[in-house]
Amino acid sequence: MLNKISKRRFFHVALLALIILLQFLVMLFWYLEKRNDDKIVQIKQEIDYLDKAKSYSEQSQSLLLHSQILYRNYLQNKNDKVLTDYFDTINAITQSVENLNSSLKNNSQNKSKLTDLKNRLNQIASEVSYFDKNNVGNNLFKKFDYQGILKTISLDSIVSRDKVARKNFFSRLMDAISGKSSIQKERIEIIISYEYHNKLKSGEIKSELEKILKDSDQYYRNQLSALTESYSKSDGNSSGFYHFNDTMLRSFSNLIADYNSVIQPLKEESNTKFNLATQSQNKHRNYLIFSLTLLMFLLSLVVFRFTLYAFDLENKLIASQSQILKSLEYKNKIMGMISHEVRSPLNIISLYSKMVVSKVKDAEMRDVFNSIQHTTSNLLVLTNQILDYSKNENRKMVLNQSKFYLKQELDKIIKPLSKLCSESDNQFEWENTIQTDYFVFSDVTKINQLFYNLVGNALKFTKKGQIKLTTRTEENAQGRINLLVTVADTGVGISKDDLKNVFEDYYQGSNGITSMGIGLGLKLCKEIVDLFDGEISIVSELNEGTAVSFRIQMDGINK
Repeated sequence: MLNKISKRRFFHVALLALIILLQFLVMLFWYLEKRNDDKIVQIKQEIDYLDKAKSYSEQSQSLLLHSQILYRNYLQNKNDKVLTDYFDTINAITQSVENLNSSLKNNSQNKSKLTDLKNRLNQIASEVSYFDKNNVGNNLFKKFDYQGILKTISLDSIVSRDKVARKNFFSRLMDAISGKSSIQKERIEIIISYEYHNKLKSGEIKSELEKILKDSDQYYRNQLSALTESYSKSDGNSSGFYHFNDTMLRSFSNLIADYNSVIQPLKEESNTKFNLATQSQNKHRNYLIFSLTLLMFLLSLVVFRFTLYAFDLENKLIASQSQILKSLEYKNKIMGMISHEVRSPLNIISLYSKMVVSKVKDAEMRDVFNSIQHTTSNLLVLTNQILDYSKNENRKMVLNQSKFYLKQELDKIIKPLSKLCSESDNQFEWENTIQTDYFVFSDVTKINQLFYNLVGNALKFTKKGQIKLTTRTEENAQGRINLLVTVADTGVGISKDDLKNVFEDYYQGSNGITSMGIGLGLKLCKEIVDLFDGEISIVSELNEGTAVSFRIQMDGINK
């Protein structure tokens, strides 16, 4: 039986250990998956940033190509809208490269190089913002600034008179007679003033207009000459707009190429990290899946073996159930025999004992038959209780109380026990210190059971020894009567290991009942004592004897 229990414990422990190990592996699998997933997500984010930077680089290259198409178109058509689109494209390139730089700013490996590229980008952006697209047409063909001249024009008038000599009266009279006239004439001269090339010029209107027309003619001659020379050198090496375009083309091309030189190694490195992380994750996953599969296989073996063991126990349980049913049938037969074959003889013995007591004159014989009558009456009560409990196994034990004189009942109980001890070659001693014969209300049958069980145990395990019974009473504070009893013997005694288990159900001791100073009645005695709100204890040493003491409470009745 112990071997089977050990096997069952082994299966339980193994099953529990495998389940714990399975849970540990699942938690490890979750931890590794979480860590690898976080790492892969981080690498994917880096790859996404690099892909985004690559897209910005391609976008910048496309915009740069488009700007050159617009540049050639403008040179051919001189369309202001094309020029506007050209500069918008240049600004878009600047913004695209700025986005490219922003997408790489979190990379710490090329921080110094990215800082240098950022400075170059800022320099290009400043050149773009410094160059005024509105001056492109003026650089090619500037108009004559006549508005500035008109704003500074001012006119002045100068009046001049001829000089006439003063004559006396007679001279003027003679001139009048002769028809001569001497009249003073006035002349008005208009002077124009204006600024040209930050110089103040003035003169007569006619002469100054001739100068202005000649200056404007010479100005447009110079502009046409410069324009002709500009067209002849429209290969991008000239200054102004052509130089600006050539500078932007080289700067943006070199800058985008440098950014690509940063992006490509980073992307290759990130792809390598991603492949390594994926391979590591797959490797760990395969190992864990293999371990879990192996563990599940072992768990299946344990469950399979435990199932076989459970089936074996089930078969044994069925066999035990069948045996129990047979035992119940046998018990019912015994109960029937007790009911018909035991109670009837006991009733007859009790009846004849009463008849003998009524007719016998000898006092000793009367005591003997009184003891017989008392014993048979108790046996009848016990038999009836056994039959009641056999009909209802779940029925709890209760006290069947009645009124009686305590000292008289103890005499009736102990006298047959003393004779039984004498016949067993044991010395019996009863130390009774009860002086008052209390009239009590209690269960005399249960008290009888206590004495018969304890004295019977002492007789069973004491050979040619001594059995001592001590009884005494005391009144407690509640007015109840306490009966204190000790049954001591010089029998085989009980070991210390078994002494703490003697009140357990069906306990037989480590070496069997015959090696101990107890029987199966101690558990029943404890239950009976508990019904009386009492206490029971045992003191024993192996090969030194046993002493069992109990205290029960009874209600006293005033006569």
